[in-house]
Amino acid sequence: MAPTEKAWRRSAKIALKLFAMGVAGVVLTVGATLLVENNVVPALGLGISTALFVLGVGWSIVAFVRIVRSEDEGTRAVGTAVVLLPMLTGAVFSLFGAFLTLWATMGFARGRQLRRRGKVLLAPLEKGAGWARIKIPASAARELRDSLAARWRENGRTEHASVAAFARLTLDLIALGAPPELIEAANRDAMDEIRHADLCFSIARAFDGRSESPGPFPVAQHAGGLPSSRALALASLAVSSLVDGALHEGLSARVIARLVKRCEEPAIRDALRELAADEGRHSAHGWDVVEWCLAEGGAPVAHALRGAVRTIPEHLDSDLPADARSGAWERYGIHGASLEAEEHAKARADVARRVHELTRELLAA
Repeated sequence: MAPTEKAWRRSAKIALKLFAMGVAGVVLTVGATLLVENNVVPALGLGISTALFVLGVGWSIVAFVRIVRSEDEGTRAVGTAVVLLPMLTGAVFSLFGAFLTLWATMGFARGRQLRRRGKVLLAPLEKGAGWARIKIPASAARELRDSLAARWRENGRTEHASVAAFARLTLDLIALGAPPELIEAANRDAMDEIRHADLCFSIARAFDGRSESPGPFPVAQHAGGLPSSRALALASLAVSSLVDGALHEGLSARVIARLVKRCEEPAIRDALRELAADEGRHSAHGWDVVEWCLAEGGAPVAHALRGAVRTIPEHLDSDLPADARSGAWERYGIHGASLEAEEHAKARADVARRVHELTRELLAA
């Protein structure tokens, strides 16, 4: 019996070492990603870590088979540990989802955005009315016009960047073999974002009379893609769609819908109605992507989503201008801090509830 006992012990040790190396690989990859602006680093590091986890599962199965065949009295405790080894994979995917969410929730975001190391990427502004093509009447006190215009242009920059973000989503969906319905929705949403940017820059011009638009945006070409591992790619897309699609677009729809009732400028109020309806639809499309990734990726994606909802902050680190935080600009379509906080709490709770409903049966099994 001695050779058999040595065999299962050896297999168990190999499995443990592989899992430990996989965890260490994830930690090192996260650290390296924060220091190095190179998409190859996370793709290579997470790919190697995934391979180590897969090998660890394989060796744990080998160890378990050898444990069953062994009559060593000490095998029960070790056997239990070996059987539980695959659960470590779920923990790692949960950490992966949490890490992605931390990057994506550093402040209120108007829907899908391009990011690098957690920072939202936006195009610089230049003179020109290329993205301010709509005639919108609006008025405000002279001392407020420049500030209101600046805020609406900032909103426009995020809407403009969302066009690129939806283009990235389309590429990611095609790369993963998503059904045409999801790809159609992503492209329709991108067209909506072009309209949103036009509205925002046109409102800004209505306040201060200046024609400014987004300039060249070369960094958009280098915004991160998906990991090479399909499992990690599905988890990554699921989490980004949960945070930027379901949560941020949903939050934006909630906030803007309430602004419709508070805005006192008729033309801006009409624009807000359009924005709220579109953002609500984009949020629903985000959930569609989440559910497809979950169906394709199974438990690892479910763990990543659970990790994500645990990491969504209770309070936003908002970038609202100081003068807007009181809600004084809501009459001009710019929300205040209280409105943002109230709707964030509701959106966060709804996202957490729905993720648990979607993943409950899968993780229980």
